[in-house]
Amino acid sequence: EGLSAYWPPLYPALTGAASFVFDDIEMAGRFVSVVAGSLLTLAAYRLARQSYGRDAARLSVVLVALHPLLVYYSTVMLTEAVYTLLFTCGVAAGWTAVAKSSARRFLTAGALFGACYLLKPEAAGYVLLLAAVALGARAFGERKASLKSSLSGAAAACAGFLVVALPYLIYLRRETGAWTLSAKLAGHLWQGSRRAGEVVPHAPGLFPDATTAVVQLTKALRYEYELLNLVFPLAFVVAASLGLFATRWTRARAGREAYLLLFFAATLAGYAVTLPNIRFLVPLAPLVICWTARGVIEFERWANGTARRLGVAEKFRRRGARVLRPAVVALLLVSLAPLFVYLLRGDKWGDYYGQKRAALWIREREGAAGAPPVIMSTAPVAAFYARGRHVALADEELAKMLARARRERADYVIINERSVKHMRLKGLLDAAETPPELRLVHGLAESPEHRVLVYTLASP
Repeated sequence: EGLSAYWPPLYPALTGAASFVFDDIEMAGRFVSVVAGSLLTLAAYRLARQSYGRDAARLSVVLVALHPLLVYYSTVMLTEAVYTLLFTCGVAAGWTAVAKSSARRFLTAGALFGACYLLKPEAAGYVLLLAAVALGARAFGERKASLKSSLSGAAAACAGFLVVALPYLIYLRRETGAWTLSAKLAGHLWQGSRRAGEVVPHAPGLFPDATTAVVQLTKALRYEYELLNLVFPLAFVVAASLGLFATRWTRARAGREAYLLLFFAATLAGYAVTLPNIRFLVPLAPLVICWTARGVIEFERWANGTARRLGVAEKFRRRGARVLRPAVVALLLVSLAPLFVYLLRGDKWGDYYGQKRAALWIREREGAAGAPPVIMSTAPVAAFYARGRHVALADEELAKMLARARRERADYVIINERSVKHMRLKGLLDAAETPPELRLVHGLAESPEHRVLVYTLASP
């Protein structure tokens, strides 16, 4: 059906292009992620080298290639691998633009963040951050930056963004009747406390009162802190802290670190306001890995200098230097064991896999000659795999849902535990309480707490 006001267009477009090579469109999407995840090693090398030199850049490539979160999202049909690649390239290009006071490079960085926007609408905020950095270039160590070059840099960043993003923005204006970044962005606002497990209700409207906002943000930040501990455990925190603070900062170093920290903090703050999730921390991994790689090198220098002062023989120092870095990298990887276990549980996307299995069951039941089924569900996954038409299952009363299902001539209503347990329709998760208007025809559980029930409408 082409463009959507809800789903951003770039990843589907790349998947569509890859589907000319792969008959299986899911394999095409995975291929896009694999290519982007592989190219991320080059982007991480560039980012680390321009900040900390070749040695840290090489170590960053190793850590990027082995970090389980980056490996995992480089193999699934999700936007994270492509988004992380473009985000890392945008951050690197932005710093080059600041350091060289180059409007052309600001244009490139803005275009890269425009491409990020076409993957995740919230990325539009980064171009504003980049423009602010351009206007305050002197504060980031670029003493030669004039007011004219700062203004031209900010304008170039915004222009680069608009060149890429404006066609989709115009499409959204036509579809929604208003200038907006996405039809889904407002729905994600102030969801942080829900992700933290505690919903703090507030009065209807876009913004809650100040007290409620503080409570929600605090809960969301706490939840993000727990996720960060999983993705970057204590060993990474210690190494990254060494990378940041083991040596005194020059003016140039202070500007560079402030620049990277701004993007790090803006990401955490943005998702605290909207919808924190471990997926959304993936783009931060290359930044933290840069600091971690720098910290490992600082530790090596400390260890070698200490051994020299203690009078350790030269041959032993050389042998120790050869094994020290691999040993530290191994320790960092061992510290990620809980994350490995988390990712191997296989239940994060069990809901979508369950809906896929339900759809394949529907296809088998309908047969090749049957008309395309109309499927009401919370996500279009089942309709896609059943080669049918999707009707959104909304959070509404049962009577309204049934009336809408009959109007849309829905053949199947799919109730997935992951989403429906938070909705007014959660009673449908209990098969024993099936209302007379529905008939349960199939059920499965892809993984714990990801049951999928398939209903048909009973004859009136």
